[in-house]
Amino acid sequence: MNTFLRLGSYNVPGYGLKVNGGMEIYEEEISGETSGTDTAHKGIKAKTLNVSLNIRFKDYAKLQELIRVLETKNDSGEMMVYTIANTTANAGGITQVSCCESVGWNELDSQRAWSITFKLREYLSVPEKVEQRQKGVAAVVENEPGKATGRVKPVTDTKTSWTKVIDNVDKAAS
Repeated sequence: MNTFLRLGSYNVPGYGLKVNGGMEIYEEEISGETSGTDTAHKGIKAKTLNVSLNIRFKDYAKLQELIRVLETKNDSGEMMVYTIANTTANAGGITQVSCCESVGWNELDSQRAWSITFKLREYLSVPEKVEQRQKGVAAVVENEPGKATGRVKPVTDTKTSWTKVIDNVDKAAS
């Protein structure tokens, strides 16, 4: 049972925490007018987490702080990316997230609390990383500043240090 959710250094407050994960797999039917079931794989989108929890009315400052954390943007104006610690998220291979789509809070009069819901989207998903590696970004080599030689030097390693650590742990576990 999930009893905690940590976004970066922030511990999400409240009780009754529920985290549900999912992902969308896009396919296109290619069987035309026939009764065939052939499809073309179009990609896997970033995984998402639907989070729900409750915060008591007397802890309204905790609700205010949670909303501030979820709406925080980085210096370039994008939603803040957080390292996530949560059993369900981590079991789905999600290590970084940002808030997306919606944040809601509703009164629960019978419990004198708010019911809070929000959605988190995986940042740099595994399919996205694979796609970036397959593109093989290349750089033009210059002999003199401003004069390209026409040769292309492929990028040899696009892994992040975090990905390298995970790969080493996977190798050690096998």
